[in-house]
Formats: sequence, C-alpha cells, structure tokens
Amino acid sequence: MTKTTKVKSAIAKSATDSSAKTNSALRELPAVDEIVLELAADGICSDIPAPFVRDFARLAIEDARRYLRSLPGDTKSNPSALRNNIFRSIRKKALEFSRQGPTRVNNCTGVIAHTNLGRAPLSKKSLTVVAEKLSGYSNLELDLGTGKRGKRGEYVEELLIALTGAEAACVVNNCAAALVLILNTLANKKEVIVSRGELIQIGGGFRSPDILKASGAKLVEVGTTNITSEDDYRGAFSSKTALALKAHQSNFTQTGFAQSVDVKTLVAIGAEQSVPVVYDLGSGLAVDPQKVDLGNEASIVSSLRDGVDIVCFSGDKLLGGAQAGIIVGAKKLIAKMKKNPFYRALRPDKITLALAAQTIAEYLNGNWGENIPLWKMARRSESELYKFGTRIMKTLNCGDKVTLETTTSRYGGGSLPDVELPSYGLKFNSSLSANSQAKLFRDLSVPIIGRVEDGAFVLDLRAVLEEDESIFIDGLVAAKSSLFARSN
Repeated sequence: MTKTTKVKSAIAKSATDSSAKTNSALRELPAVDEIVLELAADGICSDIPAPFVRDFARLAIEDARRYLRSLPGDTKSNPSALRNNIFRSIRKKALEFSRQGPTRVNNCTGVIAHTNLGRAPLSKKSLTVVAEKLSGYSNLELDLGTGKRGKRGEYVEELLIALTGAEAACVVNNCAAALVLILNTLANKKEVIVSRGELIQIGGGFRSPDILKASGAKLVEVGTTNITSEDDYRGAFSSKTALALKAHQSNFTQTGFAQSVDVKTLVAIGAEQSVPVVYDLGSGLAVDPQKVDLGNEASIVSSLRDGVDIVCFSGDKLLGGAQAGIIVGAKKLIAKMKKNPFYRALRPDKITLALAAQTIAEYLNGNWGENIPLWKMARRSESELYKFGTRIMKTLNCGDKVTLETTTSRYGGGSLPDVELPSYGLKFNSSLSANSQAKLFRDLSVPIIGRVEDGAFVLDLRAVLEEDESIFIDGLVAAKSSLFARSN
C-alpha cells in the first residue's frame, strides 16, 4: 500500500469513526414525547397550551442536532449537558411566549391609566363579585320577573341614568364604537360640523377624522387649528347638517394664541339651527372636578347640564372601570341608536356589563375614592408616597446606590395632559444604562415597568397598588444584586 493510499484510508476511517460518534450522540437525544412527559411531571410549562410546548421541544432538539453535527470529529459530546441545554431552551421559549399574553405587572411609569398597561386597573373586589355572578349561567337577556326575554344592559343603563341625570343611556364596547354608532345613526350621509382644533389622533394611530368618515358621515371642518369662533360654526350650517360635534382635547392642550367655542355657546348655536350637539368627552369624568382638584375640567354631569344632547366617553379612563363606550343623553336619540343594526355588532358582553355595573355602583354609593383603584392612587398624598419610599429604602439597605426623589405622575389614558400629580420615585446609581435597568426590571417574574426620564431610569411609586406592595418590594430585592453587582 502506498503512502498516499494509507493517508486516504486513515482519513476515511477517521470520517467513519466521527460519523459513528455523531450518529450515536444523535440517537441519545431525548424524543419529543419524552420531553413533554417530563415537563408535565415537573409542572413546567403547565400554563402553556400543549401544541406550543411540543413545538418548543422540537426546536430545542433540532438545535441540539445542529450542534452535534457541527462538532469536530475528535470532540466528545456531553449527553447530560446537552439534555440540560434542551430543557433550558424550552423553558426560555415558554417564558417568552407566556409573557406575550396577559401578565400581571407593577406600574411604576407614573401614568395611572396607562394605555399599554390596560388603562384603569380593576379592583379585586369588583372582579371577585363579577366572577361569582358569571361563573355559571346568568340572566343576560332574561327578565326574571316575567320569564320572558329581557334587554341586555338595561340594569347598567339604569345605573348610568341615576349617576348622570341623563334621560337614557347605552353601552357599547369602546368609545370609538360609541362615536361610530352615534354618527351612523344620526348623520349617515349627512354633514357633521367639527372644529379643526378638535380633530385629534389617539393611541395606535387612530385618527378621529377617519372614524368620522368610516361612520358614513360627511365631515365639515370649521375654523383653524388654533382659532375657531362662533361665526365659523354659524357659517357652516346648511340643510344637510345633521349635528355639531365637540370633541374634548383629551391628549393635548393649546396655549398662547388660541380660541375655541365653549359647550354652552355651541349648544345655543345648535338650538338656533335646530341641530343636536354631541360631545365626545373621551375620558369621562364622573365626579365633581372640585373634589379631585381638576378645576374647570368638563364632567359628564356638567356637560349634560350645559344642554348637550348626547355625551359619549370611555369606561376605562377617568371612570376607572373596564373598557366600554358609554353614551348618555336624549332618550329619543338613543332609542334610534338601539334600532341601528350596528348596535348589535358593537354591544358589549356580559363581563363588560357586570364590571361596568360594579364601577358605577361605587360612585352611587359614594365609595369611588376608596374602592376605585384609579382614584385611590390619584389621591395618594405626597407624605404617604414618601413614607412608602422610605420603607422601601430601608428594606433595600443600599445606601446612596438608591435615592428617593420628587417627581410627577399623570392620569394618562389620553386624559388631562396638563395635569401633574406630585409624586416620589426611586433612582438607581448603577453602571447599567437607563435602558438596561428598564430591561432588568421588565425581566423579573412579576415585571416592574418604569420610565426613562432625562437619561435616568425612574420607578414612580404612585401607581403601585396597595395589594401589590409586597410583590413589588420582593422584585426590587431580587433585582438588587444584578443591578449593583455589575457596577462595582
């Protein structure tokens, strides 16, 4: 045998041995079913639907196969380590997947009704009561007195009438739906007059002019971005005008050279033309503004007293309840809306109605300040927040690595953009960047969501729910070592 032939033979033998080792290692990899059974026995991924767990297992095994095939021929694999890596990969994928769904978080953004965090938080009391009432069947559309078919939402409507003093009420699934129902019913293929200064864009890129057009109404813009006068409105009325619309500038304010027409004046102008006025109040303040230090902020009651024919607002902003679109006002106009086929498409489910009833009842009973989380947090005093902050500082025991500083909170949810609430927040003297700190806290088992402000990461304490305080502090303690270990 020649030297060349010997070399080729050795290479071929080495390749054969390497292939045999690889094939042997591949055969030692656990099967998908084996992994799934072991995960189930350990209670891991129990909250993830089974098809997804199987997919995560397949992906992890495929990664392991690619790894084994990439190893040099003389490298030995470690079956135990490989198996651990497979399970580690599955757990990571499962955690990432589960966190896409509803996950409880601590809100330290300083924005009470934060749209990205579900807007107004719901109370445990309300959820417990609703769960008890709806865990089985319910009388959603059954009149228990007569035994005949009842009207969905009638009970909630009665509560709303009692709360606002309106002639009638109607509930749909959100405020945009409420506006669509109003306009499609009262102004389909007709003109709706609105000030240019009130054509707003709300979260997610939705623009009120687009909603108006989609309803079938024809938009007639009056005035300019900053100036709209009484004459602008009067000059826009025609035989095709169905209504005048006023929209609350919920998510912005205008200062300086600006002028608008107040509600009372617009109502008077509408009366001159025998045209109804609709007020999209947006956030829907249901209490006396003086009681919550909001000065001259328009409320549902004050708007109706000013003569507005229809007022619509959200259920999950300043009302402090579940997502809903609420319409109150003239009985004859709301009766028309309920006959519109769109009403059936837009009506809410039993859970929304039950939660709305619980929220409204708190106002009627005078308990809104204590039992509606949004208002409880908004009314927390500076001294209360300071005491909470000092208690946290004492628990963390980090010296000057953590500071308690004054800051400001906001109502949020596109409401009261110029109203600030004095608050206290935690700042961390860490070598980690503000964004890295934010990521660290988001990765906790119960995520803590803060904000980056002027290049610093801040945990505003105002919107930490009372029942979550211990979980919140546990999260801070868990994050402490990672936060400062890298800064030494």
